[in-house]
Amino acid sequence: MLEDLFAEIERSHNFELADNPSEIDEFEKLCGYQLPEDIKEFYRHYKAVRLFDDKGGWQYRFVSISEMRSVGFDILGTYYKRDGAISWFTICDVMEGNYVAVDLASGKDNQWNYIDCFHETFGIPGECKVIAKSFIEFLEQSLHRRDILYYLEKGFQGYGDALE
Repeated sequence: MLEDLFAEIERSHNFELADNPSEIDEFEKLCGYQLPEDIKEFYRHYKAVRLFDDKGGWQYRFVSISEMRSVGFDILGTYYKRDGAISWFTICDVMEGNYVAVDLASGKDNQWNYIDCFHETFGIPGECKVIAKSFIEFLEQSLHRRDILYYLEKGFQGYGDALE
């Protein structure tokens, strides 16, 4: 499955190939959490990826593993410890101070919470929508939505709120 997504990325998008295989282990040791296997596979292959990086600017910028940190730090400039959000790590910058994070403490049955982190409502219960349950799901949905972030489309349901 990831191989097909990688082929699509390399056909139509901007990417940098991975150049430091020890970064995954270093990140896990530093943050104290294990990354999901599909994210590890992505970072074994890529350093960073920008989807739809053309005249309108990128729509999704998958950060390099060296840029992954608490999403609260990315949004607020400080580490944010409310309601377990300390385990939320930025995986994708979606422009204008907004991010998608993975909750590395949420792993259960090979599923994790991928959370829409809107800078104006970050950390407010009811405003932290879980938009995917795997990195593959998030990447696949992202690759097929050029004009709008897929989870902002009318009718998108998601998987509930990460803080409820």
